[in-house]
Amino acid sequence: MFWLGLLLAICFVPGYTGASIPTQWAVLSIVLPLGLWRVSPIGPGHKLFLGFIAYAAASAIWSVNPYTWVFGMWLVFIWALAFHWGTLLADLRPLWKGLAVGMYVSVGVAIAQAFDFAPVEAVETQIPGLFFNSSLFGVTLSLVIVALVAHKLWWYTPPLALGLILSGSRGGLLIATVGLCARFIHPLFAVAVCLAGAIGFLSVLDPTDSQRLQI
Repeated sequence: MFWLGLLLAICFVPGYTGASIPTQWAVLSIVLPLGLWRVSPIGPGHKLFLGFIAYAAASAIWSVNPYTWVFGMWLVFIWALAFHWGTLLADLRPLWKGLAVGMYVSVGVAIAQAFDFAPVEAVETQIPGLFFNSSLFGVTLSLVIVALVAHKLWWYTPPLALGLILSGSRGGLLIATVGLCARFIHPLFAVAVCLAGAIGFLSVLDPTDSQRLQI
């Protein structure tokens, strides 16, 4: 699992190994079906996922764009296979370690981008590492940080925290804050922080942004 995490973190190099579709989807489409040879007990989570897959498949009836539906179903099956694989593993720490080490590469790229060096394609004026978009970079970093802390793998987190700061992703910072509050304080306190962040975000929107959100 370490090598899978490492590969997922570095396989997408904007402009070289991928463009509009992240390379991670292709990697997972190849690797995850290998877990189907093992059978796991069917629990409530499996039944909920099967119900969701059935609903997603039925949405072809009212889908406006069949090509979008096919792409969506591809992602749904990747999620389902990832869920199945996760139920087979007793310890996910090797995966998080691999993701952390792989993310170090993105942090290194982000440092170069902060000094106006552009080794890979990226959204203009953003610092996204290998993720092209700084919001996606920050959110991914925050999730990996929370998972590492939850598994007491503290020593992997400092470079990732630097990357989160460089990304400037407010969503990533909020996710990290809420996740760590839920882990060390109380889940209800984390919910309160999330609500406060949402209210603060909405309060700084101009009226036209608010109208677009309502639509």
